Amino acid sequence: MQYKGYEILNLPVINLKNTEKIGVVEDIVFDPEKQQIIGLVLTGKGWLKEEQVIPYQKINSIGRDAVTIKDETVIEELDGEVEHLDGSSGKVMGSTVLTNQGQDLGVIDDIFLNPSTGRINGYEISDGVVEDIINGRGILSASNEFKYGDDVVVVPDVANYQQFEMKED
Repeated sequence: MQYKGYEILNLPVINLKNTEKIGVVEDIVFDPEKQQIIGLVLTGKGWLKEEQVIPYQKINSIGRDAVTIKDETVIEELDGEVEHLDGSSGKVMGSTVLTNQGQDLGVIDDIFLNPSTGRINGYEISDGVVEDIINGRGILSASNEFKYGDDVVVVPDVANYQQFEMKED
């Protein structure tokens, strides 16, 4: 099974101990060097609460309709130095993808991840709405050789890149 990152955002998080909804997934935190999800950021509770994260290894399950955890003891305070998938600092979504040779492949629009391992399998690349309709979007297989900047991801070559046709739902 494989999910896109945006399929996980806004899912409710359910505490299995008391069956209560404790929040929703606001963001995904990851380690770009290891191509691994570190945790899921929850919506803050109250006005001045710090963002909270559920470490990936402490998630009970990620399903199509909800994320489940054993209980609230698995929730931690979010470290401000981590990379966010779609957050205000260190975001990957929207980053331009360039090859070492300077070829622009497009912009990262989403990720593909394995929910059982937390591993990022690849990235969905968009070259704009018109190009996506005409040529389809691209898929870039994840690699430890990628270099992540503030708004650019540099890949060694296009060997792991492929186009795919847009499909109507």
